[in-house]
Amino acid sequence: MRVLVLGGTGMIGHALAAGLARRFDVVATMRGPAGDRPAALAAVRVVGGVDAAHEAGLARLLDGERPDAVLNAVGLVKQRLDTGDVERAVALNALLPHRLARLCRERGIRLVQYGTAPPPMMWSPPSPPATVSKPAPARMLSAPLPP
Repeated sequence: MRVLVLGGTGMIGHALAAGLARRFDVVATMRGPAGDRPAALAAVRVVGGVDAAHEAGLARLLDGERPDAVLNAVGLVKQRLDTGDVERAVALNALLPHRLARLCRERGIRLVQYGTAPPPMMWSPPSPPATVSKPAPARMLSAPLPP
C-alpha cells in the first residue's frame, strides 16, 4: 500500500511518515527542497517543493504518486500564525482539508486528516470546532472505501 503524507517533515507528519514506512510504501512531502529532510526520514522517499495551497499542484502530485491513502498533516501552528499571514493560515488550516477531500474522493483515495483546529478567526466562542486528538490506528488504512 502506498501512503502519501502531506506535511511529512512537520511536527506530526515526520512521525507518521517514519512510523508507517516500517509497513508501507511511504512518500512524504515538504515545502522546501527534498535534500533538507530531517534525519528521521532517511528511509522515506521525500518530494520537495510542494505547496499545499496550490490545488493544481496537489492534483498533479496525487495523479503522479497514485497513493492508496493520503494523510494530511499540513497546518500552520500558532507560532507561524503570529507572523500575520492570515490568508495562508486560512487556506492551509481551514480550506485545504475540504479541497483535499474532494481531490481524493474524485480519485478513490482514502484520506486521513491530522493536524490542528482551524485558526481562532474561523469560529466564534464559545463553540470551537471539534478536533480529533488521537491519531487513527494504521489498520484503518486498510478499511474499504465508503460508497
